[in-house]
Amino acid sequence: MSISNPYFVLDVPTIEDVQVHFQYRYFTRGETIHPGNQDPTNEPRTRKNFGLPRFLKFVISHSLRELAGDTYKVSRQVRGQVQSILNAKNMSKAEAEAQLQTKNASRLSFTPPDNFLEGLYNHPSFDSANDNFDFTFRLLNNVDEDSQSLIATVLENSSPTGPILFNPSTNLPIVDFDEVKSSAQTSTTIMDFALGDAITSITADPLSSLSDDFSEFEVNAHRLQSDARGAHKPGVLNLSDYAMSIEPIDDIIDGLGDQPIIFPVGLVFYKTRIEGDERIVESPIVLLNAERKTVFDRSIIYGATYEYSIHTLALCQAIDEAGKPHQFLILSKDGKKVSIECEERRPPATVDDISFRFLDSTTLIQWDLPVETSEKNIPINDIKYVQIFERRNLHEPFRLVRMFDFNDSLQVVPLEEEIPRERIVLTHQSHNYLEVALPEKGEYIIYAAATVDAHGNSSFLSAQYAVFLDSLMQPKIEHVAYPGAPKQYPNLTLLNDAFVDSIKASNYDKLTIYHNPTFTVLRNGENEQELVSTDKDTASYLLQLIDVETQVDERIEIFMRTD
Repeated sequence: MSISNPYFVLDVPTIEDVQVHFQYRYFTRGETIHPGNQDPTNEPRTRKNFGLPRFLKFVISHSLRELAGDTYKVSRQVRGQVQSILNAKNMSKAEAEAQLQTKNASRLSFTPPDNFLEGLYNHPSFDSANDNFDFTFRLLNNVDEDSQSLIATVLENSSPTGPILFNPSTNLPIVDFDEVKSSAQTSTTIMDFALGDAITSITADPLSSLSDDFSEFEVNAHRLQSDARGAHKPGVLNLSDYAMSIEPIDDIIDGLGDQPIIFPVGLVFYKTRIEGDERIVESPIVLLNAERKTVFDRSIIYGATYEYSIHTLALCQAIDEAGKPHQFLILSKDGKKVSIECEERRPPATVDDISFRFLDSTTLIQWDLPVETSEKNIPINDIKYVQIFERRNLHEPFRLVRMFDFNDSLQVVPLEEEIPRERIVLTHQSHNYLEVALPEKGEYIIYAAATVDAHGNSSFLSAQYAVFLDSLMQPKIEHVAYPGAPKQYPNLTLLNDAFVDSIKASNYDKLTIYHNPTFTVLRNGENEQELVSTDKDTASYLLQLIDVETQVDERIEIFMRTD
């Protein structure tokens, strides 16, 4: 018996690549709780002057115009009408391309265990929104025996829900499709007339890793197959078998002619926030601009992990046997999946102008917090801790004396460093001093400071100074090291190291710098190494001027031009 059944392939184009970058601009007290565009702790004046505190920037490989290709001419003619049809009612009728095959067909769903799920989601070739059954099978052939027992099979004979729903009160889209409907499911569709034979071919194969999993459904599969073949009438063509199970939109766009056509009208960024083992579906982003290749998500919580599945939304026109056009919305089965952790790892600047004052029996250490700005010259204001260290000589590591904690975050990010509670001082930002005892005779105590931001990033050490008593028992200070040494390598910026990188001078008020290198590029075969940076954003050299009496220092960044 020969039975023909349709399988609809619309081949909606989609982007090939997407890059996503987390942009952190400045600190807000509620950044780990509230989205950036709805943060009540962000002062209105700050938002007005500097914009949103954080967001994600997507750079996509193709604009809608490029995806449309030859159909762009048509889409350009009717693009003004596209906005009118993308309303909540029509969008609720949009269907995923992979889910059109519902007539006389059954869906096989596969639910892997938790230990396999993470690897499946992170695989570069897998996008669960695709209903990519074939990929799962290919993947199973390359995993170990334990993972091959992942499949718990369920046979369905029901229609899936549409992927896009709109909240009538907010008019915001709500996502409901396979990727988020079940955090552990992927599925495919098999025509019922062949379902029993397909299952039997698996269960009868002694080498198949899925044999045991499918065996309990074999009887039901053959029942559905028998019903489908029994309903078939030889010589009779049932046109309903060749109709896609999709509801046309209500508003017809004029100007498409009387020919079948499909062209992209938008990109949908389905969004899921990951919190531990929980996947929280959030409102997707819809891009309608035909020329743009950049998309912004401004509803971002600091520290959260977000997963996006990006699909093309296409308008399709089909012509029935009477020549009447029907238009409907389709989501591409193929999409790009990206995941990003919204964290910034840039270390803050260390303290400025660390200085020492000698009192009767104590030393007063003072400092100023640096003023940090973003690339757009926006004050970041995320420094929330100051640490003061000491050591007795250059051969010892530093020991934490005090950490001043003025973190006003509503939800504090735990520090990676374990700080004893007795060494923490809860204070406020303007507290910029520490009083310590004078050294004993013969003692040589080196002090340094560091800052830590609200996200646990630590700065390099400040300039290091030694405090001691001279032969007349008078307290003295000595400049030991320049700022910029890592905490783990405090001797990296010593004044008197193996390489002479400092000049001592007095009674000068002018400095002239000359740069005349013998060569600037090192070539080794086809490889080139730039010895002197000409990057306009990166300083080639850093000149630091330090007044050894007042400990006031100034950094001068020197940039090289190519001309």
